Order: sequence, then C-alpha cells, then structure tokens
Amino acid sequence: MATSPSHPFGASEEVHRLAALEAFVEFTIAIGSHSDLLEVVQQAIRVLQARFPNGSAVYFERDEDLWKARVCSVDMSEELAAVLQAGLPSTTPSIAQALQECDLAFTNAWNPEREQVPNTEEYGTVVSAPLIRRGHPEGIFSFGLRDVQTWTEADASLVRAVMLGLNLAYERVDTTEQLRRQAAQLEARTNALEAFAELSREFALEMDRVSLVRRAQEIVLGLLPQGYAVYYELDGAVWRLRSQTGELGNADLQAFVNAGIPREAPSLMGPYTSGHPEYQDEYAKGADTPAEAVRHVNTIAVLPVHVHGTCVGLFCVGLFERRPWTSIDKTILETATYKLGIALERSLGLLQLAEERQKLAVANEELEAFAYSVSHDLRAPVRHITSFSHMLRKTVGEHLASKTSQYLTMIDDAAERMNVLIDAMLDLSRLARLPLRLGPVDLEALVNAVQIELASDVLERQVMWQVSPLPLVMGDADLLRQVMWNLLSNAVKYTRGEDVTVIEVWAENREEEWVVFVRDNGAGFDAKYVDKLFGVFQRLHRANEFEGVGVGLANVRRIVQRHGGRVAASGSVGEGATFSFTLPKQP
Repeated sequence: MATSPSHPFGASEEVHRLAALEAFVEFTIAIGSHSDLLEVVQQAIRVLQARFPNGSAVYFERDEDLWKARVCSVDMSEELAAVLQAGLPSTTPSIAQALQECDLAFTNAWNPEREQVPNTEEYGTVVSAPLIRRGHPEGIFSFGLRDVQTWTEADASLVRAVMLGLNLAYERVDTTEQLRRQAAQLEARTNALEAFAELSREFALEMDRVSLVRRAQEIVLGLLPQGYAVYYELDGAVWRLRSQTGELGNADLQAFVNAGIPREAPSLMGPYTSGHPEYQDEYAKGADTPAEAVRHVNTIAVLPVHVHGTCVGLFCVGLFERRPWTSIDKTILETATYKLGIALERSLGLLQLAEERQKLAVANEELEAFAYSVSHDLRAPVRHITSFSHMLRKTVGEHLASKTSQYLTMIDDAAERMNVLIDAMLDLSRLARLPLRLGPVDLEALVNAVQIELASDVLERQVMWQVSPLPLVMGDADLLRQVMWNLLSNAVKYTRGEDVTVIEVWAENREEEWVVFVRDNGAGFDAKYVDKLFGVFQRLHRANEFEGVGVGLANVRRIVQRHGGRVAASGSVGEGATFSFTLPKQP
C-alpha cells in the first residue's frame, strides 16, 4: 500500500483516533439496529469524519447509465455536490476500478483531469468502495482526504472495516426489505383469499350481471394501490362502458370513455383477440386514449372475461402510481376475472332456467286448462251416444237382431270407458289446481283406513298385510291418502292371481326426508319399461288382464312432486313390484 502521510502524531491525532473509535462503536451498533440504508450511510460518514476531519464523503446509487449522489457530506462545496448529484458515468476511473475489482479502489495523488471529476482540486487521495446487493454493485461509497496524498496502513484498515460494515448493513437492509416485501405479499395473499371467499359467497347470491361486475371491481380495487376499474363490452364498432368503480381522475377521459372507445383500440383489442390478459407496467399513453387525458395514469391491466369459452367483455384496471404489476397483483386480477366469468355463466344459466320454467309453467297451465275444458266438452257427445244407443234399443225392442245388439253393447262399453277416461283427465287436471293444505299426517292411520276400504275387494282371498310402524309427516292429508289408495289398490289388483297375497308397507328415516315403500308379490313388470310406469295413460299390462286406464300412478307422481318428493319403482315379471316415494321433513 502507499507510504504514510506526513502529519505529526500528537494530542490532536489522539483525540481524532478516540473520536473515531467511539464513532465506530456507534456505527457497529447502527449496523445491527437500523433498517434505513441512508441512516447507516450517515453513520459511516460520521465514523470516517471523526477520524479524518479534513475528509468528504459521497454515496452514489445507479440511475440507468449514471451514478448519482444520494448523500453528500455537509463540508462538500456546492459546485462539487451539484456535479455528483447530476451523475458520473461508469467509465469514471475511480468508479470503473471499484466496479471492475468489486473491492475498495484507493486513488492516491488525486488528479481531477485524470479522474474526470471537476471541482475536486482540493483533494489529495480518494477511496471508492462498491456496495454489493445479491452479487451486484448497487451503490458506491467514496471518501476523499484534503491535503493528504496517500493512506497509512492503519487508516486504510479503518476504511476497510467501515466499508465491510457498510456492506453488511447493505445486505441486512436488503434482507429486511425482502422480509418486509414477503410479509406484505403474505398479507396481500391473505387479504385476497378472504376477499375472494367473500366474492364467491356474494356471487352465489347475485344474478344481475352489472352487479356481479361491480362487486368484483370493488374487491380488486381494495387490494391494489389507488386507481379505477372499468368494464367494457363490444357494441358494434365501439367498446361500451358497462360498469365503473373509482374516479378516472380526468373529466376529458371520463367523457371519452362514456362516448365509447373505438373497437380497434390496441390496449383493448389485443386481449380481446388473444383471449389472454395484457399488463402494461408503463401505459402507452395516447395509443388508444387522448394522451393529455391520461398523463396521470401510469399502469394498466386489461383482462378478458370469458363465459362458456367466449370473451363477453374486458375487465380493465388503471393505477395512478408508477409501478410494475407483481405476481400477487396478477393473481388477484386473474382470479377475480375467472370467478366473475363463472358467476356470469351461472347467472346466465339461472336466467335461462327461470325463463324455461316460466314457459313450462305457462304451457302446463294451458295444457291443464285445455284438458279440463276438453274433458267437460267430451261429456256431451258421449252422453248423446249413450242416450241414442238406449233409444235405439227401446225403439227396435224385441226385433233387435243379436248381431245388432252386440254392436250396441260394444258402443255402450266404449262410451262407458270414455267416461272413465274423462273422469281420469278431470282428476289429473284437478290435482294441479288444488292448493296444498299442509299439516301433520299420520301415515299409519291413513294406511289402516285404506286397508278397511279395500277389505271388500279381498273377502275371498288370503291377504297378508305386513305394515310396519309409519311416521307422522307433513303434507296434505287428502292428497297423501290418494297416493296410498293408488299404491295399495294396485298391490291388491296385481296380486289377484296369487294363492297367498303379501303386501308390505314400511318407511325409512333419512337425514332430510322420509322414504315410504309398498311391496307386493304379484305380477310385477319388465324393468326396461320402468320409465313408462308413472306416465299418463301408460299401461304395462293388457286391459283383459288387469282393469284400469293408466292414470293412478301418474297422479301419485304429481302429488308427491307437489310435496317436494320423488317416486321410484323396481320389479321383475312374475316376482312382484316395489314402489316408493319420498317426503321432505321440511316441506
């Protein structure tokens, strides 16, 4: 290293050494306690100036291609401070050496022209030290001595110690900043998760499209710096504003947006065409909006909103702060638009379902009214057929040929069957019109009453009724009695050919409903036709085998459905059948 400077050792020197020692102790404490880098730099300056009162210090940070002074010691001339604050290029010899070697660069016998730093004639020697962050020089600390041309070994060691401490502080501050950022990111993630949980709950309850968009905008803006959110939909040749949250910050910009943005605006058409989000860390002002109106907007994001795979609109966010979009920001925005798309799909589906239900309800009402009207209108001609058939019998009397009598009998039977069908249609129509009178219904008492009514049909048969305890349910007593009548009378009818008839009735208690079963050992049915069982006028057996018109089970299904339940059936030919229906515990 260079030879010792020629200054005498005396009382003044000893005072400076003691002051430097005290300052170095303070500096060591500051390294471990301060998280503000500039404050640590100031501590380093105090240490060195305590030892070298005739010295000046400067701390540089990189600003693109220049190294600009962030801190200058107060003893420095205004002219020199102005030069350093304007910035020195990386090719400045003392800076270039420090950067190249990544170590302290001692420049003895300082020459302003050679070192390319004007207004430094008063300095004799300068040291420059790079400050390293994550392997790269992010700062430079320089200290120059007046009236001294070289450094002693002891003084150079002090400078090295201070620079080592400053680098440690630099790394510590960087680590602290990283931890702070990570904590902020963690908090942002937590806030985002809570917000999206709330968003999901609200989306499940909301059906209005604009309300869904606005709520998503409110939550997103609550997680980002100050700005605004707008949602556009394409309307012919322009993008129309459908929802806005937050002020745009400029009246001309608001007027421009309200009037509609041209379809080919690059910031909007790009994401719309590609189907992918577009983030602009530095907004291309004037590309699609008047430049003067968006000077205060520095960062934008445009995300397409998809419904069933098609882009239906653009979710846009503008921020007034100059900052890049972080991964957390992008996750927030993309999650919000994804959930918004799902909510819009659900809303659209619910609206379509509501429309279809309304159409179906109208159609059902018209069909029931038609059935009721037709049933009444059909009675008159059937009555006329029956009357004229009887009059013909009386008129012809004993002269009626057997063949003619047979034909008249067939007419009478057909008319009677027609009356039965008309009654069935009226019953079916009436079921839909009658209001439900809900109340407690004792199913066991109801089944016992139906058994008594069916007793006359099984007087000469051996019938084993196996009725388990049945629950008290909520329902319309008259309608539920009709359900049990149809199921039990069918069981009696379709077991007519059995030597011993077995009819079982029981119920199962499930979490939210009761399930009631009726099983018999009769004719059964082909399981592949089970879907026809509960249809109107659908029969799986010939009329000459078992009487009926095929309306009883259709009535069962309609009554059970009106109670909020379901019907089911299982069976095999010749092995009996099992019918069941459910009743919710809370209608």
